[in-house]
Amino acid sequence: MICDKREAMKPTKIVLVLIPVFVLVAVAVVPAISDAQNFGTVSLNTGFQPDPRMMSGTSGGGTDASNFGSGCRGYVTPQPDHYLFLNTAFTWLRVFVRSDGDTTMVVRGPFPAMNTRCNDDRFGLNPAIEGNWAQGQYHIWIGSYSSEHNYDYEIGFTTQQAVH
Repeated sequence: MICDKREAMKPTKIVLVLIPVFVLVAVAVVPAISDAQNFGTVSLNTGFQPDPRMMSGTSGGGTDASNFGSGCRGYVTPQPDHYLFLNTAFTWLRVFVRSDGDTTMVVRGPFPAMNTRCNDDRFGLNPAIEGNWAQGQYHIWIGSYSSEHNYDYEIGFTTQQAVH
């Protein structure tokens, strides 16, 4: 029996060609934790202290938030402003913004489901999203209602219903 070396090597070549394809698909589908965010990351467990946990940033950007969903308002940056890591599920959590300007909020996650929640004007001109939150990683954008304005803000995370 005569064996052609080319025939014997075909499966190896196919595997070597497919490995980079699988790696590229995995990189594209699973977001890296080290991806850039504008203003910071917060990691929370149930019972976190201090409550509320506060961070700051500047709202706005050139991307229309309606690109995230028809109910989303305002203008945001292409990259998230904050990462939120919930190490446990929350039966009730409020994410809220305090600002002197008209701000909006987009939240996507948890990964990989990529559910999108948006809010505008929950408390005056400031947004808040509250309710049940699954464990996981979330990306948060804080927008300005108008693309011509940017506002300093504080973003808060609380389990206290009286806090906003």
